[in-house]
Amino acid sequence: MVTVPSANISDEDKAFELSIALPGMDKEDVQMEVRNNYLTIRAKSQRQKEEKEKNWIRTEFVSHSFYRAFELPANADPEKVVAQMKNGRLDIKVGKKNELKTQRTITVN
Repeated sequence: MVTVPSANISDEDKAFELSIALPGMDKEDVQMEVRNNYLTIRAKSQRQKEEKEKNWIRTEFVSHSFYRAFELPANADPEKVVAQMKNGRLDIKVGKKNELKTQRTITVN
């Protein structure tokens, strides 16, 4: 089953923060990369459950996958991306570039 989980995104002082709910998935199921100014997140999870009783066997396969891509803003620093997976929630921080001052006062001598 392919799903598209919702993402919460906030613009904080020093970083952009994303949170994505991925219930039933582990950090080993998730792949992330930054390429061509896009942060892409892929995940695929396959589980197998087998029950054996007297004269029967039941095997169930459960597969989940998703793909999301986010265009990074101009002030995002692709070298400052960190991610943490805990309790089925993926939290990502994308640091911001140090902004150059576009205005300064010049003293005339």
